[in-house]
Amino acid sequence: MLNSRIDLVGDDVVPRITSGTGIPEQNWWVSEKHIEENLNFAKGAVRKRGLGKAMYYKAYAEDDQLATMIDIPSKGEIAIISGIGGGTGSGLFIDVAQELTKKMPTADITLFGVLPNHTEGLRENANAFAALSELEWLSLTGNPLFKDRILMPIDPTGFDGKRGNRVESDQMIEEFDQAAVYLLLAYYNNQGMEDVFSGSPQFAPFTIGIPQILRYNVEAIQEARKSIENILNFKEDALDAERDIYEEVEIFLDSQYGEVDGGLRGEEESDLSNRLTTFESLLEFDLFEELEYESVNLFREVLADAAEESEEIGEQIDIIGGSLRAGVAMPNEQTTYADNVDAHLSEVLQQDLDLITRRKQILEQKSAIDNNRVRRAVESILGLEDAASSAGRTVRRLESQLSEAEEKRARLNEELAEAASKLESIREEQKEEVSADVSRWERDIEHHIEQLSAIAYDEIKRDLDSLQTALSQYRGEIVNSGSTEEVENVNPGEVNTALDSLEESLRPTGVSIEDDKRAIQRSLSELQNARKAYIHLEREESTLERLAPWDSSTKEEKQEAQKTFRMASNRLDDTGVFSVGPPSAQFSSELEYNPDPVLGKVEERQDELEKDIIDKLRDQLEEELPREVKDDLERELDEQEIDREACRDIARRVFENELDGTADIESRRENLNSRIENLDEDISLYESVIDLFESVSNRRGVFKDHQSSFQEALSDFDERSSRSVTTESEDYVYIKNVQPQQVFQATGSKTLSDTGLFNNRQELNRVRDNLEELANNTLDRQYTGLQRRKLSHNGRRYSDLRVRVAVLSEAVDQLESDTINLKSTYEEAFDLEGNPTKQRYSAWNADIGDDWDIGMAVFVDGVFFDNIRKAVQADGYASGYEEWATNPDVDIQIHHSLGLEDGHYVRRKGTLNVESSDDVSFLLQDESDVVDGLLQEWSEQINSLADDAPDGTKLKEGVDEMESEQGGGSS
Repeated sequence: MLNSRIDLVGDDVVPRITSGTGIPEQNWWVSEKHIEENLNFAKGAVRKRGLGKAMYYKAYAEDDQLATMIDIPSKGEIAIISGIGGGTGSGLFIDVAQELTKKMPTADITLFGVLPNHTEGLRENANAFAALSELEWLSLTGNPLFKDRILMPIDPTGFDGKRGNRVESDQMIEEFDQAAVYLLLAYYNNQGMEDVFSGSPQFAPFTIGIPQILRYNVEAIQEARKSIENILNFKEDALDAERDIYEEVEIFLDSQYGEVDGGLRGEEESDLSNRLTTFESLLEFDLFEELEYESVNLFREVLADAAEESEEIGEQIDIIGGSLRAGVAMPNEQTTYADNVDAHLSEVLQQDLDLITRRKQILEQKSAIDNNRVRRAVESILGLEDAASSAGRTVRRLESQLSEAEEKRARLNEELAEAASKLESIREEQKEEVSADVSRWERDIEHHIEQLSAIAYDEIKRDLDSLQTALSQYRGEIVNSGSTEEVENVNPGEVNTALDSLEESLRPTGVSIEDDKRAIQRSLSELQNARKAYIHLEREESTLERLAPWDSSTKEEKQEAQKTFRMASNRLDDTGVFSVGPPSAQFSSELEYNPDPVLGKVEERQDELEKDIIDKLRDQLEEELPREVKDDLERELDEQEIDREACRDIARRVFENELDGTADIESRRENLNSRIENLDEDISLYESVIDLFESVSNRRGVFKDHQSSFQEALSDFDERSSRSVTTESEDYVYIKNVQPQQVFQATGSKTLSDTGLFNNRQELNRVRDNLEELANNTLDRQYTGLQRRKLSHNGRRYSDLRVRVAVLSEAVDQLESDTINLKSTYEEAFDLEGNPTKQRYSAWNADIGDDWDIGMAVFVDGVFFDNIRKAVQADGYASGYEEWATNPDVDIQIHHSLGLEDGHYVRRKGTLNVESSDDVSFLLQDESDVVDGLLQEWSEQINSLADDAPDGTKLKEGVDEMESEQGGGSS
């Protein structure tokens, strides 16, 4: 953390930094004069490269995590991206690269440096000149720190630094940032080619990188789609709020009035017609036609079918509702939406139609409301145009009506209480007489009540079922007996037991089954006789008996058995308990006994007892027994367990009502109760409507807000949609926006490669024309940053200036090779003819990039310091450095970085003029001669620690001494 000067120059700070980084303390290059007052370190190194380097050294010495942060796990490609004219990045990119090289010597480190515009300021020019000098020095002295040094000019942006017009240039800088990504992608994705950047002369270590993008500008379409999506969201929010309102109204109407099949009034039909018109307006946008939205076609057909079948708006909506229920407007396997907006539009349209059909049903159900104020309240909630009163006024009127009803109910309750009190007083006086009448009636019916209470109907039914079972078992045993002995041994005990139990259950009722009992006993015996006779009938004659001329005894016995069987069958038919079938191959018998007559007698007895009880009460009255009293008493007497107290209360009420002086009061009480019940219903209705208002008031507000937002967005879009979505801008710097000829072919696709646009020859030609335009841009000095594209003298030419072009797009495989072959654009401009082994032009493509982009990265390799226009032009980096260095208040050392830790810095002493034949001749020498010449004549190393150096700086040694220190040689 840096807060003040002391953090870099303090007496206890400097030893800690130098010992932590392994440099001599006397070599620490920062002093108080290098740090301005009120320095805000949060803004970086304030365009002082040496200060940025110092901050890095301090961080490295004091922060153990920094070493880990810049570590790499294995051999790899490392990109360092930095501005060349600033203080922070420009001041430490060399040190970062050196640290990475120590940790991973095999790593390839590439510098991507942004060249500042020369108009940004003297400090920026001085920094850029110093940084380029140091990069050239590293190359000239054979230091392989950077594999490549790619410089990116930003002249076309017009960026003038922190003092320039940021509003105008920020957009251009944004374009540069986006395009620069493609430069990096192209550099690291050269499709397995050999290193296309190798082989540059040692004195020409720089590569100019020029990134551009040809972007299919679907922005207008996407903006329109986004606007539609926004409109649909507002509409959907409004529909959600409207649906909530309808649900509350439907609950209210169902609870208060039930289902009603009503009709529509004229104003209600007009309301529904307006809703349908609003719905249709969503289908009328030209954009939907251009985008070929399938949802619009689906719902247009639904509306057209409804209009064709009926002219009545109500019937049309019913037809539409039927279509929705039938799924006519739902997508099927043949339905293909153009995009997500199309699918969303389909959902919203269906919701809208669904709510229109629900609205019609509510308006019809509303016809059941017979209270005008309640009806107007519901109409107000629904927002009907004919609802004259505002919602607030409607609620106040309902509350007033509710208050009046509650006050009236309170008065009637007082009158009811008074009548009840008077009636109670009279009845108290008549209490003894009523009690005597009740007691007399109870004495008269006591025996009947006891008999009625004693009737156990369920038990009797169970006993009859048991008797049926016993008779059935007896019959089965008789039928299954194989001999007369077995028949005689069949025991009727179960039947007799069941008869005894039934007699016991019936005894309290007074119902006799003596006849049934005798018939059953006789039937038991006759069934035995019939079965034994059948057994005799089945007996066979012996052979001797068959041969005898007279009737055998067996034959006589069979004749007698035949007679016995017939007589037994007849007697069984008379008793009605069992029946037997005619003699045949097998004896058969059926149970014929019917217990229902016994139950009928029990029920008759119950009815007789109940009638006697009611008659006894009627006999004590002077007037006719009221029907409702008779019904109440019958219900009590029909209970399985008779509630005598309840019967007593019924009789008491009858006797009370018959006494003089209570009939009128009782009638008035009933009238008051009826009126109070009606008021309760009204109060409940008013309370329900007020509750309905309160429950939907917020939703009404939400609905209106969303509906208003929807209408505003709809209107705004309608105004803007008059211009075509195919509009594109020709004003660009690094990104050229274009639209495909078939603009809507791109709509709904996720990427350019999904559109199939390049199946069209015209579209391919447009791509070719636009790429050539971008390529021509790169011949402009603003883009290349070069002073000269060609260099020659006396028959010799500089042949190491090489062009590398990469085209990147996810759709690049769909582009024909001729479309992206740009060699003809550069061949003449850069004089690329010559030795083929130089490979002065290389091209590749890669299927990477943003969804709608075709990126083009151009690299001009083999650039030497003096061909960088910004460095050598009259008001460029070199002149800016010189002007800044000669300022007596400036220590130029602080704008350097390389070598400061060793007590020196390096720089160019001047620049060569590529317009001068002498300088050109120098640059066209053999590579070793140019390198030696640049080191001897044009570069210098300055010892910043010399005692006689003014302001801490002085040329201490020339290049000769520098060579001696390095062991001699051309470096």
